[in-house]
Amino acid sequence: MYLYKKIFPKKNSLIIVIHAESRMQAFLNTDIAKTSGADGVFLINHKCGYEELTFIYENLRFCFQHESNWWIGMNYLDLNPAQAIKKIPFDASGLWVDNAGIDENKEDPFEEAKINWQTKLDRKDWRGIYFGGVAFKYQKEVLDLDTIASRARNYMDVITTSGKATGLPPGLKKIEIMRRAIKDFPLAVASGVNAGNIRKYLPLVDCFLVATGVSRTFFELDEEKVKEIVRIINSY
Repeated sequence: MYLYKKIFPKKNSLIIVIHAESRMQAFLNTDIAKTSGADGVFLINHKCGYEELTFIYENLRFCFQHESNWWIGMNYLDLNPAQAIKKIPFDASGLWVDNAGIDENKEDPFEEAKINWQTKLDRKDWRGIYFGGVAFKYQKEVLDLDTIASRARNYMDVITTSGKATGLPPGLKKIEIMRRAIKDFPLAVASGVNAGNIRKYLPLVDCFLVATGVSRTFFELDEEKVKEIVRIINSY
């Protein structure tokens, strides 16, 4: 069984993305996500460095120590995947990287992705879930999406894709191609999903990484929006 599905056995899961600004801000938003029924959170550092994000994570883990299984993942925007794998705390639930290192223009498109995956395998004290960006926003368009997606399964725990920009959902055809290519392998979408469009993705996508669609500002979640998208997922 895939590692992701051991942790998230239900059909669809929701991980709320928190743009971390401070310890208190991250705590309050994580608490909203948790009490509203989300399956976990990803902390991401737009305004601080990886060391500060790690400090914020450690504070959160302490605050939620009475619920040690609460899922808290990381996205270090200022580190490459291999660096992030080496730096992530041993008890972090997961790591998401926007670019898993796949470039179909190279002789070996997966050269860097293989290195990143081996770095994870070599990190014996961390067994979190590795979400790798494939055909992700602000990167070169993937032309042979079928082949790239199919082979990417070998170098990550969850294939993670997006629309063309922050807040834009991926085209349904793109998701259908990826789903056919990877079969039952875990697939996550990390942009543009909200209560108004999530239903069309539910049959195809395992995990939704959502920020804009459940927020009232860049740094603050909207509790009612989180509850609504949780309700839709749970009713599918």
